[in-house]
Amino acid sequence: SGINAEYGYSKIPEQKAQIPLRWKLVINVLKPFNIFSGLRAAGPLGPRLVNKMRPDLQVKFTKHVKDVDAVPNYIYHCNAQHPSGEVAFKALHLELGYAKRPLIDRISDLDKDIPITMIYGAQSWMDPTNGYRVQESRVNGGAPVAVELILNAGHHVYADDPARFNTLLDNACNLYEICDTDN
Repeated sequence: SGINAEYGYSKIPEQKAQIPLRWKLVINVLKPFNIFSGLRAAGPLGPRLVNKMRPDLQVKFTKHVKDVDAVPNYIYHCNAQHPSGEVAFKALHLELGYAKRPLIDRISDLDKDIPITMIYGAQSWMDPTNGYRVQESRVNGGAPVAVELILNAGHHVYADDPARFNTLLDNACNLYEICDTDN
């Protein structure tokens, strides 16, 4: 695939997918800008722009939030601030989300006594393959690595199945406490 399945985790593939020339031009024209610059420039029309660009988010979150304007307003106001996260993302990645220093190359440096839990949505664009690789790397010792897949959930696992997500998060925190008291 042309876009990385796990931003920042995987190495950039040696054989990249072919991107059409028109998309390469668009990418190069937009490169100097932060991703939400247009949203900030929209000013008070920003929440409407969020609704127009990502109507799926409003649908996804309205089962948890009664005010239909709350979600686009929240997303707009979070992203209308100083773009520190966007600046950091641009500084840390090469292209299409591939990291300058991929985590896959550094995960083995993490203290083996620290448990790791990776939670994925079964319908997410994120591929759990790297999570399983980390799990396999600790087969011969160290704290456990849990790779959890939430069925019927996409990328926003916390919204798609909050009860399951919270249970897995509680389990991860409890696992850390158990491992921490063993030392």
